[in-house]
Amino acid sequence: MDALDPARHGPSDLPDCAAFDRDQPWLRPLLSHCRDLWRSFEARHTHLRCERLFEIAPAELRSGAFDVGGGERFDATEMLCNHGFEAEARTRGGLFSASRTELSLQLGPLEAPLTLTGTLHGPDATGLWQLRDLDLSPGRLARDLDPDAPETLRHCLSDHTRCQD
Repeated sequence: MDALDPARHGPSDLPDCAAFDRDQPWLRPLLSHCRDLWRSFEARHTHLRCERLFEIAPAELRSGAFDVGGGERFDATEMLCNHGFEAEARTRGGLFSASRTELSLQLGPLEAPLTLTGTLHGPDATGLWQLRDLDLSPGRLARDLDPDAPETLRHCLSDHTRCQD
């Protein structure tokens, strides 16, 4: 596992430590070692992904927070780097239109993830950032959710099944 490059490999490329979780006392050191290697790899993978994201996203976002409606906020670095949403950033536009940053977050189980993508706006007068023009793939955003409302981000992050039509 130490030989895997976290920039090219992800958690799905790692062995399943459960193979060592048998009721055999002699396997316990292997289970412990496997879990330690998993944690080490995940930390390196998360750090690299986060650094790559903030090379594209505005620098101020790193210390900012997202407006998720209802007077609540979600620390941007915590949400984008530490919550397992596999966040990605892209810059769109340019030559004939204003440049904008899009953020994508993976929701749901790894076997059938949904990708929530929105355009980054902010910070506003209160210092909060927003994701607007939210779109979901595969499928589409639930009809009762407003793609520009901060509450939509909160609903989708807390329950991905509520997010999809």
